[in-house]
Amino acid sequence: MAKQTIKHGAFWYIDAQNRSVTALRGETVDIPGDDDLERGERLDAFATAKDLVDGTPFAMFLAARRAALGESPVPELPDEPADSEQPDELEKPAANASRKDWAAYAASQGAPDEETAEQGGLTRDQLREKYGA
Repeated sequence: MAKQTIKHGAFWYIDAQNRSVTALRGETVDIPGDDDLERGERLDAFATAKDLVDGTPFAMFLAARRAALGESPVPELPDEPADSEQPDELEKPAANASRKDWAAYAASQGAPDEETAEQGGLTRDQLREKYGA
């Protein structure tokens, strides 16, 4: 299973009990199916590390949502403010991690936007080969 925070208004997936589930924007859920994970990545439905940096619109949305629900503020934000030009360095993803995870990691290693762009950028395997060595 992979924990994902939903960035779009809603995202449906099949859970571990083979039930259809609709997760709403801001919810963090376990998504067991590779097909659902790939579809979510292709649709940019999941929050990335960049989305969760303090001050970004999505991070501010999460903070407001959590406050309205009486939950703690957005978890796991970096202790130090992130440089807006250079994202924080991320831990190298697993070899079979998603393209989105590899793109975020490559960006943290200084990859240009052209290489990490969803449209026209390098593939997951190309990113892994170039930045994972």
